Amino acid sequence: MKTEPKIPIPEFFKGRNVLITGASGFMGKILVEKLLRCCPEIGKIYIILRSRGDKSPKERWDEMTKLPVFDRLKTEYPKHLEKIVVMEGDVAEKDLGLAVHHQIMLEEDVSVVFHSAASVRFDDPLSKAVFLNTRGALESIKLAGRMRNLKCYLYVSTAYSNSHLDVPEIEEKVYPAKYDYNMLIKLLESHAKPEEIEVLAKKIIDKHPNTYTFSKSLAEQVMADYSTKIPIVIVRPSVVINSIHEPFTGWLENLNGPMGIIAGVTKGILRVFLVNENCSLDYVAVDYAINSLIVSAWHKAIAEEREKKQLTIYNCVYGNVRTATFGDIINAGPSVAYDNPYTDVLWYPSIVTTTNTTLFTFLFYILQIIPSLFLDAVLWLFSYKPMFLKISRKIYIASFALQTFSTKIIKFSNRCYQSLWTAVSESDSKIFFMNPPEDITVSDIILLCHLGMRKYYFHESESNLPQARVKFNRLYWADRTLRIFVMGIFTWFSSKYFMNTLSKFVS
Repeated sequence: MKTEPKIPIPEFFKGRNVLITGASGFMGKILVEKLLRCCPEIGKIYIILRSRGDKSPKERWDEMTKLPVFDRLKTEYPKHLEKIVVMEGDVAEKDLGLAVHHQIMLEEDVSVVFHSAASVRFDDPLSKAVFLNTRGALESIKLAGRMRNLKCYLYVSTAYSNSHLDVPEIEEKVYPAKYDYNMLIKLLESHAKPEEIEVLAKKIIDKHPNTYTFSKSLAEQVMADYSTKIPIVIVRPSVVINSIHEPFTGWLENLNGPMGIIAGVTKGILRVFLVNENCSLDYVAVDYAINSLIVSAWHKAIAEEREKKQLTIYNCVYGNVRTATFGDIINAGPSVAYDNPYTDVLWYPSIVTTTNTTLFTFLFYILQIIPSLFLDAVLWLFSYKPMFLKISRKIYIASFALQTFSTKIIKFSNRCYQSLWTAVSESDSKIFFMNPPEDITVSDIILLCHLGMRKYYFHESESNLPQARVKFNRLYWADRTLRIFVMGIFTWFSSKYFMNTLSKFVS
């Protein structure tokens, strides 16, 4: 039976000022929205944004608040967005690119820090990944160390920061890194030509699959080193997908991870993929991930002093609760697309998978490159800009970038994280839910992802569904006709070859 904690979560944040880095990202926006809506008496929320083009940080943020993700907040608390204080800065720069007076303001006002800023690109140059993901974490924690009223510093890592390790399961602890982050940062800072370092990038990241996981792993070393000085908690979400409940069902704004796979299959673009269909993909809905951040920060802040000086790590994963294999995702593509197809679907969904890189490359040329050349030729003839070969090239590169995650079985321990589910009161657990719903199946999740992409990413209206279904049905019969034709040609040539060989043998 749960016991009521000393202070409810909304009460803890009452009057407190918070700093959020990465507020312009997918998770960052929802974190801002959730804090403002569910902790209505929170103080100010400071966010750090860069200028972009001719738009100031404030103008950029004002544009972001027009997105649907903030509609519910604006309905329930129309003036709460006024609590946002936008500061110009750049997390990839020293001192986070903040002016001195802004640094002083944060040191005096902030008591909780959520550091979620990161580049999640797998193909970033080493210097860019380290400066943003590792040095950015170092600079933010140095700033947090100067905050007079700091109660908690929360670092958003990734469950795959240690995916290179050959261990039975990735535990909720910091694993030792091969390099010292201070030395690597100084090395990269001292080179006027980063491209010289890039020549050695693969050797430096060693067994890490990419610069993203490498730089996030180094950032965890930063957290470990500073954990005796300030209260730090690391939360490692797995692959973050659409929202299930809040601020509404299905919201997303990118095609990272399984989203890209589902979109590629359902649009008929992805025809071959380098994957082990039996490998499980660990995922977490973005609203559950955000709740885990808020609860983790609260739990660390109200902990006893002895516990505050110990680094806390939560693997925000659900693979041991509900498993989805790549096979589930790929096989569900045609079925979810059949009832809710896109209006611009290229061909009827069908995909071939393999774990053999040589076979994958051969099939890719047959099933992706050749059709792409044909389609681009058609576009060129009608004076349109060719694009399919470019898309296929991106798919090819992405396939190898995802190879570690799509062909390797990776398991996680989340004992500490599951204990957090029962640390909140009954009333708080209804607001900051983390325990996965029992009535939602993997098929439901895949359908939710597809519908969310269709509506919020590709901006397709439900009114277009009848038209899209007619087109999809035509593509189905065109696909079946083509298959019969190809099989007929193959059978004819095979039988002719067989008969010729047989006649030579007889004669």
